[in-house]
Amino acid sequence: MNKFIAGINKEKLKPCPFCGSNSILFHQPQIKPQEHFGIYCGNCGCGTMGLPDKEKVINIWNTRANN
Repeated sequence: MNKFIAGINKEKLKPCPFCGSNSILFHQPQIKPQEHFGIYCGNCGCGTMGLPDKEKVINIWNTRANN
């Protein structure tokens, strides 16, 4: 089972780098430990790759070319 949480720690997540939407979904593994965290835009569908480290996924989402 997968769980998508709308805007976990919204203050930590930047808007979508492509469409600017604040409709951000955070995928959190629920049952299988081999599942990965991911962040996706609820508007345009872009997202991060799945990774086992929650903070690394957040850092990847928030990385922009100008920072």
